[in-house]
Amino acid sequence: MTPDIRPVEAGRPVGLLSYVDDVPVGWCAVAPRTAYRRLPRTVALRPSDPDDPTVWTVACFYIRRDHRRTGVATDLLDAAVAHAAGQGARAVEAHPVAEPAGKRPAVLSSGTLDLFLRAGFTPDDRPRVGRHALVRRSL
Repeated sequence: MTPDIRPVEAGRPVGLLSYVDDVPVGWCAVAPRTAYRRLPRTVALRPSDPDDPTVWTVACFYIRRDHRRTGVATDLLDAAVAHAAGQGARAVEAHPVAEPAGKRPAVLSSGTLDLFLRAGFTPDDRPRVGRHALVRRSL
């Protein structure tokens, strides 16, 4: 089976870019949750209402090394929420790292719990599995 690796060509939204002086410095994956086929099958990330197309997910971030800790992730998260709202989303959720093990970028690619809490997301009441929390912000 060949995976679908061309969401842009199919016209599906996949994320946002952040620029400084016309140079891309960050990226945030944000799309309707139904676009992420692995979420319902991943126990630690399983949503309570997996088939709701009006719930969007912020899946990950990439910030260029020389622009980390400068607010790019915060700006991207704010833009992702605004973008989802503009597309008719009723909520945005994410699976940030609640207990970061070090500061390795790969570990932090889903964002930190603090980043999302500062942006008005609230943690889900279900018990956490692993290092990731489930957070949601109603729009």
